[in-house]
Amino acid sequence: MAPPNTRKYVADVVIFALSQVALYFAVKFILNSLDPLKDKKREAKAKSEEVLGKLGARNLKLNEYEEVILSEVIFSDDITVSFKQIGGLDPIIQSLRESVIYPLCYPQLFTSTSGLLGVSKGVLLHGPPGCGKTMLAKALARESGATFINLHVSTLTDKWFGESNKLVSAVFSVAKKLQPCIIFIDEIDAFLRERRSNDHE
Repeated sequence: MAPPNTRKYVADVVIFALSQVALYFAVKFILNSLDPLKDKKREAKAKSEEVLGKLGARNLKLNEYEEVILSEVIFSDDITVSFKQIGGLDPIIQSLRESVIYPLCYPQLFTSTSGLLGVSKGVLLHGPPGCGKTMLAKALARESGATFINLHVSTLTDKWFGESNKLVSAVFSVAKKLQPCIIFIDEIDAFLRERRSNDHE
C-alpha cells in the first residue's frame, strides 16, 4: 500500500495536468472567438472545399493562405467569355494565341531552352479602364483550358505584417498545384504604383 504522501503527490500531478488541459482549451476558445478574420477564413474554407470538389482533388493539402486564394479560382468550363465576343482587338488576340495558348496546348513545339526562343513566362495587359483586359484574360483561360485565378488587389493586401507576402506566395503555390493555370491580377496599378519623392513622409 502506497504511503499517504505518495497518493497526495499523484493526486496533485493529475489535478495539475487536467487543469493545464482545461486551460489550453479555454485559451484556444478565447483566441478563436477574438479572431477578427474568423468569418473570412470560414468562407474561404467553404469555397475552397467547393473548388476542390469540382477538381476531384479533396485530398489536396492546402494551408490557410492557399484556401483564401482558392476562393478566387474560376474553371475554364465556367467562363462564358470567348475571343469571338471581343471586337477590335484581333492583332492582340493573335499575339496572345501565339505567346500563351499555343505553348499551353502544344508544348512539344516549344521545347527551346533559350531565353530568346523560349516560351514567355507572363503577359502584361495594359490600357485604360474598360478596354477589355479582363475579358481578354478570361477568354485566354477558356480557349487554353487553363484554370483561371482572378485576383483582386484586396485579396492580396492585409493589415497584418507579413500576411501579404504569404498570400502572394500562396498564389504561386496554388497555381503550381492546379497547373496549367493563368493568374490575372486585376487593378495591379493600385497595388504596384509608381514611387514618388514624398513616399518617405
